[in-house]
Amino acid sequence: MLNIKSNISEYKGLPREMYVLFFIRIINAVGNFVYPFLTLILTEKMNYSPFETGIIMLITSVIYVPASILGGILADRWKYKSTFMLFSGFTGILFLICGFLLNSRIMIIFLILANVSDGISQPSNTAMVSNFTNNENRSTAFSLLYLGHNIGLSVGQLVGGTIFNNYTKYLFIGNAATIFLCVILIKFLVKEGTEYNNTESDIDIGVNTEETNIDKNDNKGLFKIIIENKKLIFFSLNSMLLAFIFAQENFTLPLHVSDIFKENGAKYFGMLTSINSVTVILLTLPVTVFTNKLKPSLNLSLSAFFSLITALLLCVFKQLYGFILAMIIWSVGEIFKATNLDAYVMNNSPKEYLGRLCSVFSLINGAGYAITPLLMGKFVEVFGFKSSWILVSIVAFTALNGMLYLYRQEKKEKSETIGTVFSVNKNINK
Repeated sequence: MLNIKSNISEYKGLPREMYVLFFIRIINAVGNFVYPFLTLILTEKMNYSPFETGIIMLITSVIYVPASILGGILADRWKYKSTFMLFSGFTGILFLICGFLLNSRIMIIFLILANVSDGISQPSNTAMVSNFTNNENRSTAFSLLYLGHNIGLSVGQLVGGTIFNNYTKYLFIGNAATIFLCVILIKFLVKEGTEYNNTESDIDIGVNTEETNIDKNDNKGLFKIIIENKKLIFFSLNSMLLAFIFAQENFTLPLHVSDIFKENGAKYFGMLTSINSVTVILLTLPVTVFTNKLKPSLNLSLSAFFSLITALLLCVFKQLYGFILAMIIWSVGEIFKATNLDAYVMNNSPKEYLGRLCSVFSLINGAGYAITPLLMGKFVEVFGFKSSWILVSIVAFTALNGMLYLYRQEKKEKSETIGTVFSVNKNINK
């Protein structure tokens, strides 16, 4: 049995900036009120139907796509830090405006603009991590940031659920305040443009040549790189399925909880998201310890597996304890996704295109999230929640098999590479 001390040791040795970003993620997540409660804000406070809410959230998601592409271009042409600070600050200003325009239809416009600004900032937010990590410690670094995010959420979602009914505008104002604080901290505590070199084993022994040889293609166009890399294409399709699955947490789940528990829906939803965060805090370390040597594709297949179990449970349970159990299992799947998705992209992307590739995969994930509100909004109205979770379980089963196929192909490629090297060495020795 691993003890806490040995678990924490997994996070030792990272650059100082990663610990600063960890602390910043905690602060940002404490005030992350708007997006988790957006479905309930639109349905319960602004009286939109689930289908109308789905349309609004679809619009915000579609607008996010060109914003993310623009953000990737700016990230590669400007500095990651500067791009992130500028557009995060603008997002905070727009949230502040939304807080004072709550219950007005005009607020939707500023909400969409805030999503645009956030979309521009996120590729830089992700790519910034590459300045301080390499292939060996990248999953651990993302695990640390994910842990910080959930430490903050465990507090923030309880607060959000408590103030939702009577002080809804403070969800926006509080979110804006924490964004401003994070921008200030990044300005003064995170260095710009630092490069964290690969380890000696990466350079001399060639342990990661399988993952980094795509750098040879850096003279090709961005989309040509993606099109010619079948592994990235197949991965992108499966990552879209995972995005669709985990998007249910902020759409189908709150609607389901609100439908069952009525006036206590927002409070219980806040409690469930806090349980999600606490579970992640407790389990991210041991999960990282046991799986950080595994391929990201295999870990992502485990993410799909746990989400499949969760969806099947939500088809059956209507009691609060059932939702709690489902949320704990869901959280384990979320850990695997959060700590391996970006790591896979970075390990298989040329440095020169990293910001833009992050934006492309953010776009792909955004597509998975985008179709959720429109599709599930209408699906829930017509077929109900049980059928909706059955649909999610089918998608999860598909993603599970897709990631397993990708993992098997990678093992096959590695075996062929080892066989080739062995044959060459054998011929040389002759």
